[in-house]
Amino acid sequence: MKIANFLSDIGGQLGLWAGFSVLSILELVELVFLLVAKKDNQTKPVRDETGDKNTKQGTHETELSHFD
Repeated sequence: MKIANFLSDIGGQLGLWAGFSVLSILELVELVFLLVAKKDNQTKPVRDETGDKNTKQGTHETELSHFD
């Protein structure tokens, strides 16, 4: 094995692992961003038709519930 081939192999492996490291860091940043955005979206109050801000997301009243 020639020294040039050996150095090329080492450089290729280092580049490959460095690329994996950068991608892993970017994926972790994306994960944190998505988790923060999801948490922020869940805690925001939603206005209903009357303008009441106390209605939480995920709670839906039917139109017939006003007649109870």
